[in-house]
Parts: sequence; C-alpha cells; structure tokens
Amino acid sequence: MCADGQLYAIDMDGWLLKVDKANGDTEKIGFTGQVPEYLGGATIDPISGRCFWSLDGMYEVDLTTGAASKLYDYPYNEQIVGLYVAAPDVAANAPSIAENLTAEFPDGALRGTLEFDLPAKFFGGAEATGTLQYKVTCDYETVNEGEGLPGQHISVPPKP
Repeated sequence: MCADGQLYAIDMDGWLLKVDKANGDTEKIGFTGQVPEYLGGATIDPISGRCFWSLDGMYEVDLTTGAASKLYDYPYNEQIVGLYVAAPDVAANAPSIAENLTAEFPDGALRGTLEFDLPAKFFGGAEATGTLQYKVTCDYETVNEGEGLPGQHISVPPKP
C-alpha cells in the first residue's frame, strides 16, 4: 500500500493492479513483463514510493505503467516473500536526507573529499527553510561540521 492509502497487487499473469479497498475490485494498470512461476513478495517504500517485487531477483515496478525493471538476480534461486519497508520514526519537520552524495578518493587514497547537497525539503515533503546544521563523522569521530541553507552544495575536504 502506498503512503496515500492506495492498495496495489500483482496477479499470477504478471499484471499490476490497482485495488479498490472498499469492494476488492481491481483495475489493470499495466503488464510487468514478468509472469511469476512461484509466489513472490512486493512492498512499497513509504518514503520514496518505489515498489519492489521479489521473483527470480529483485525488481522495481513502476506504479504508473506496471513495467518491472530487474535490479539484481538472486544467485541461488532464492524465493523471498513477505517484503516490508518500515517507515522511519522521523518528525515531519525534520530535514530530509542529504542529496547528490559523492566521495572522491583519487588513486585509491585513504583520504578524500565528500560532497553533498543539504536537503531542500523536510521529511514530511514541505520546502525546507532556515539554516540547517550538518555533521560528517568517520569511525565515530567528527570530521567536519557546519551549517548552510536548504539545497546548498557542501564540499568536505580531506581530514588533515
């Protein structure tokens, strides 16, 4: 079920269905491109809204078209059912996660530069406002800390 309360199902013919919770009626959204041979499991991440489906590997299903894209294979033909993504216990007015995270460690160096954008939104989806504080840690030690504005690009140089 999506965060908005919409229930979905994937039938044994591989069709993504929208389910009416009041009466159980279904509406076809689209064919996933996969026909399950065995039971699988699916879940929707309550934060990102991404739908994950487990068959012969892990797939991501587009909830608007039904198309399934394989993310990876299961090397030992595992059969996984009962998938679940727990919603984190975070206040709606807390900053969301940092975005565009990159780490540059030239030529395999043990020290490098970390870059990221401060979140532009709060966890609940509203535009972030005010000054945001950040802290970068490594092995439980603070490497860098500071503050910036929502969406601001931060570059943390290597620790001396």
